[in-house]
Formats: sequence, structure tokens, C-alpha cells
Amino acid sequence: MLVEPEHGGPELSPTEKDNELCLWLYTGVRLLIESRGDGQPYAATTAAEIVTLAAELDVTVLAAIDMWHPGGARYPEPDRHDFDPLEPLDDQPPPEEPVVWIPTRPVRAGDRRVNAELHGTRAGEKLLLVFESPEQAWAACGQFQAVSAIRADRIDKIAQDCGANGVVFNGWLDEDVRHTAPIVDWLRR
Repeated sequence: MLVEPEHGGPELSPTEKDNELCLWLYTGVRLLIESRGDGQPYAATTAAEIVTLAAELDVTVLAAIDMWHPGGARYPEPDRHDFDPLEPLDDQPPPEEPVVWIPTRPVRAGDRRVNAELHGTRAGEKLLLVFESPEQAWAACGQFQAVSAIRADRIDKIAQDCGANGVVFNGWLDEDVRHTAPIVDWLRR
């Protein structure tokens, strides 16, 4: 809900009727900023708090939800130089998780699931290939192989989840099992 910058109380606008006020509510910060600008003070609220507010004021409170405010942007965008610097969360930066690269089916931005591409042996085992860089993966699997990065500590879990019988680091695929052209699309889940 919109709040007054001086005291932080709800910003209520009078309507054309007596004993009636309007409370401006937004379901997301993006909508609030589009309607009122970056400098508009606001606070999170619940329906119960709005009912309590209306009872305390003893007036009819109309709720304008996600509506364009006719007053437009009223407060200037805060100057970032006016804010105190944020305190660091930790003295030490978190260690970077090492990643490795595995052959996968093609991936598009927004995919929620990536399917590992397993490679079989003559004995019928399905193996998950793991590489230290995408360049190593392409050298070993061919230039048309899709690859995805995973955290190194997740190798065993991913191998288990995709049904691999084992993991091979820096393996090499024969030319006859490599993709010979870009894979445009595969069946997805």
C-alpha cells in the first residue's frame, strides 16, 4: 500500500463522496513504480490490516488495486548517494563452486530441466561423460554437442538421476557416434 513519507501511515485519498477514502494497493513493486514512480514510499499489508484500518477510521475505505494513480509520480527517485553503504554479509567471499561440463540435449533459455546425454559402451553400460571445460567437451564429443555446466559436487547425484552406470572424466567419442550437424530440437519434458 502507498504510505505517507512523513509518518509512514497509509496514504488515503478523499473521493467525491463524504465519509469515503481510497487506499491505493499494488500486488507488485513493478506496478507501483510504473504508476507512482521510484520514490513512492510503500509498505506491505494484509487484507486483515486493511479491514482493521477502515474500522479504526470509521469511514468507507475503497481499495484501488493495481490501478493507475491519477496523480502520477509524486516523489523524485532517491539519489543512491544518499544511502549508507550496505554492510558486507561475510568477511570472506563465498568460495566459488567448481563446475564441470556434461554432454546434454540442447537447452533453451528458460528450460527448467536439462537432460544429460549418456553414451553407451559395447558392454551395454550407459556412461555420463564429464569435462573440465566446454572446449574439452567439444574436442572429445564434436563441435555440435550441446553441453551444460553442473556443480562438481553434484556429479554422483546427476549420474544416479539420469540412470548412468558410471562416470568417465575426459572420455573420447568415436567419430561415428558424434553429432554431424547442429541438433535443432529434441523431444522435451
